[in-house]
Amino acid sequence: MDLDGEEENGHFVSDEYLIKLIDLVKTYTALYDPQKPDFNNKTMKGFYWKEVQRQLEEQGFSASEAKKAYQRYNSLKKKLLKEQARLDAMGIPESQRIDRARFRFYTQMMVFYPYIEQQKAQVAANFIRPSQYNASRPIDLSLLAMIAANSEPERINITDFLDSPKEMLLNNQEK
Repeated sequence: MDLDGEEENGHFVSDEYLIKLIDLVKTYTALYDPQKPDFNNKTMKGFYWKEVQRQLEEQGFSASEAKKAYQRYNSLKKKLLKEQARLDAMGIPESQRIDRARFRFYTQMMVFYPYIEQQKAQVAANFIRPSQYNASRPIDLSLLAMIAANSEPERINITDFLDSPKEMLLNNQEK
């Protein structure tokens, strides 16, 4: 979904709409700041998105456009991350990024970047919880060790890996 003021499926998304959307989202910090108490409260976030929609309608945008606020904001976030990755790959220093960015809303969306990075870190930290480990499941322990060591996983022969559960099953049936 390209939202940089281009026509998409016969419908034009204006820069004015996207700038207003960004400004409105900035006012509801619980929509993007994981440190805010309401960030994980789906009910409250739903209420804030309804408020963003209502305010977009008050600004003269159609109800159908206003209802797409959440989708449009997420698309803008993805574009920001893609642009940051491109600039990182090119080795462009922070001081030159605004001038070198291709993403039209780069400057406006950079307000959200630290929070997006924080969310990514939290998701990674929550991916594996120590309480979920079971000593009888060696793959969990090797995964934990790999993460703790921040290293590459040990390479194994896939047929050995796939055959071992079959052998265990057959051995259990024979007993």
